[in-house]
Amino acid sequence: MGTIRPLGDGSCRGDTQWSPRDRAGTGTCIHDPYQDIREPRLGEGIACSARISDVAYERTVAAVRELIAEAHENGAEQIIVFGTEVFRRAENGKEVAFKLGEAIGFEIKILTSEEEARYSFIGGISGLPEPDGRCRAEYNVIIDVGGGSTEIAFGRVTLEHFNSLPIGAVVLAESCGAFPPISSSKQKILFGKIEEELDKLSSIIQGKSSLQGGRGEACLARVSNVEIASAYDPAMTSRTERFIGIGGTITTLAALREQTMEYRGDEVHGVMLTRSWLEGIFQELVGLNDTEIARMIPFAPARAKILPAGTAVFLSVMERLGADELIVSDRGARWGMLLSLYSAPKSHS
Repeated sequence: MGTIRPLGDGSCRGDTQWSPRDRAGTGTCIHDPYQDIREPRLGEGIACSARISDVAYERTVAAVRELIAEAHENGAEQIIVFGTEVFRRAENGKEVAFKLGEAIGFEIKILTSEEEARYSFIGGISGLPEPDGRCRAEYNVIIDVGGGSTEIAFGRVTLEHFNSLPIGAVVLAESCGAFPPISSSKQKILFGKIEEELDKLSSIIQGKSSLQGGRGEACLARVSNVEIASAYDPAMTSRTERFIGIGGTITTLAALREQTMEYRGDEVHGVMLTRSWLEGIFQELVGLNDTEIARMIPFAPARAKILPAGTAVFLSVMERLGADELIVSDRGARWGMLLSLYSAPKSHS
């Protein structure tokens, strides 16, 4: 039995466990009987200083040590710890990862943006119900809003296209001063920054020599407001695309929608959220202060300051994609890593 612990800008998690189904190589049974989350805000202040602070580092050491102790108490025999965007972006990211690894007794693997997108895609689409009874959506679109970045990934059963944008909930809240309550002028700045980053995708798309007019390119074009010559008709995508939201922002919103007082991943996994509902909750959040928001989300009070900013990213991306609703996945990169590591064919000598 083992556990995966991802470290991001805002939170670290200790939840996924796995065990071999049998010794005959027939696969791996992954289950999620225990879950705990800490939010040490490792990326706090990085938008201004470009460095992980000593205070944030110490909070993270304490949080990860607690999760590792809980993992051992729950029978974990192997522990994997990995880091995401905050370690890639910070000037001292590699230094902090090494120092943190020594402090907790486990090496920290810093994922590349492609690795993070691939693992998030694999994990994000796993275990989700199909709303219309089909066995599988023809095309999956993953929207992963983290603390430091937002990944938009596309594919059927494997990742085909992705882009990572520096518009995570923590970074946006800090760089735009978008902490609740958020005035109308600050909201304009917030959405303006998001739109600016989404528009930058246009140069990426137009500069790709491999564009063949496939569905992934069409999705990217819609996000960045670019039209590409293609026999593929983007207007038909709503019939076959499934939009999936992952990350702390959307899972917190799903738990809020379900009116739960205690976060349970299995209760939010598969919850459908409409864009109209997200618009309504955003308007409610921006009129409250962080203490009032924290009361609404007792399972994640530390997220109160950045929840509106993260919600704004989902609203902007969904609008660009023409998505009226999305399905929430509690699974992300940690699940994707497990599925990749333990479902791959084993070599025999």
